Amino acid sequence: MPGVLSPFMSFPPAAGGNTLVGTSYGYGYAPTITVPFPAGAQVGDIAVMLLVSTSGGSGPVPSGWSFGSVGLSGATSLYASKKLTSGDIATGSVDVSYSSGSYMLALYRGPTAVAVKAFLATGYNTPSPMVATGFTKAAGSKSIASIIGSPTAMYSLSPGAPLTSRAGNTAVNLSDINPASGYANGSDFSYSYSDSNTPTILGAIWELS
Repeated sequence: MPGVLSPFMSFPPAAGGNTLVGTSYGYGYAPTITVPFPAGAQVGDIAVMLLVSTSGGSGPVPSGWSFGSVGLSGATSLYASKKLTSGDIATGSVDVSYSSGSYMLALYRGPTAVAVKAFLATGYNTPSPMVATGFTKAAGSKSIASIIGSPTAMYSLSPGAPLTSRAGNTAVNLSDINPASGYANGSDFSYSYSDSNTPTILGAIWELS
């Protein structure tokens, strides 16, 4: 059964020809969550994706996707990325074997490669903020993207500088640094939230080059 899809979002081009094409996010149902690609997806676009639930799933995503998972305090996530092919565009979506939960996918145009650089996890009732350790930028880095999510509402989420919140709801959020020149090599990433009894939050940070 396909997930319940929020309206697609699209964005203006960033400097250097590096563009956030759009996002799709919503809630999907076991045993297979169908995550649609945003309108305007093209061959060569870079996709980054996160799914979160309370019980996880069998995975993996279809062939060609790089993926991994992280779990904490009764929550689990699957993060994945891929350079889209003609087959992906023809299908228009990706099916993931997973338990019911929230998903988010973002597409970037301009970069030709993607690598996961950090995994994010903070347990239930952990005081704000959540801080992720910075990393060494790769040569040719064009954009840095982060998706975080929770099986339950995250209340008011505010990614801190140099991240800029781009799309999402109370369950999932995309933030990025686009272009990557806005990221000082090795700087940490900070995410603040308003509720002191925050649920478990999971996610990943990718570098696109």
